[in-house]
Amino acid sequence: MITSRQTITHFRIGITVFLFGVILTSVPLVADETAQLNGVDMDRFEIPELGAVIVSSHDGLRVIEITPAGGRLEKYRVVDLQPGDVIMAANGQRLESVSTLRELFNSLEVGDEVKFAVRRSNSPRVVGFEIGTEGDRLAAKELAATYVEIKNDLESSEPGRDGPVMMKFMGGEGVVPCIELAAMLDDSDGQISVMEIIELPPQLAPPIKLRVGDILTALQGQSITKVAEFVDQFDQIPAGSKVTLSLIRDNSETELTFEKPKQSGNRVKIIKR
Repeated sequence: MITSRQTITHFRIGITVFLFGVILTSVPLVADETAQLNGVDMDRFEIPELGAVIVSSHDGLRVIEITPAGGRLEKYRVVDLQPGDVIMAANGQRLESVSTLRELFNSLEVGDEVKFAVRRSNSPRVVGFEIGTEGDRLAAKELAATYVEIKNDLESSEPGRDGPVMMKFMGGEGVVPCIELAAMLDDSDGQISVMEIIELPPQLAPPIKLRVGDILTALQGQSITKVAEFVDQFDQIPAGSKVTLSLIRDNSETELTFEKPKQSGNRVKIIKR
């Protein structure tokens, strides 16, 4: 089973990419919609599980939007689809238009696997995921909307306001963004790992730079394995105090020391989803 710390292995795509085939049955999943690109109305296709929007472009079907990994349901966080990716084929079928993609998805059932043959910066790869339930799609939309709402609140926060910033947002079981460290933390596999770096406005810039894949092992010399435990301990450290954070990076143990910010905006409480 793939954990939130593992990255998807990238495969080179040859002519065999069009041999992906499955026997499918018809279940309508996505309604017809239009999007605007450069002021021009065009047909678009949405994948709710990923928060992805796909439109036709001069070089194929292009991904123009996708929810960041931290704003998706846990089982879709490892799906490596990015804005700008061009989708050439799906399940072995060459895609000529958004309508072709829509027809394919409308023939899929819950639990069926989708395999996209994708071109990114002239490098081919395969991206796969499973069709979710109606509940998955609704939960994904709600989670993505909350993720964006909180990010917007932070970006519009007034610099210089009193009080520390620690955003505690339950974006799925065991997942909490720590705004003071600009990192989305996950403990679903029994250890605290950095699954995403959060882009923040200048007034909220973190005192240290964590990396995706870092494993946090101790705070102030005390061992930690749960995100909630880490957040509570971090909250109790007075602003301006020295903080010692132990972690594993690239299979090597290291220790980071920094001063906890004295002020960075307003506090955001836990939001459970």
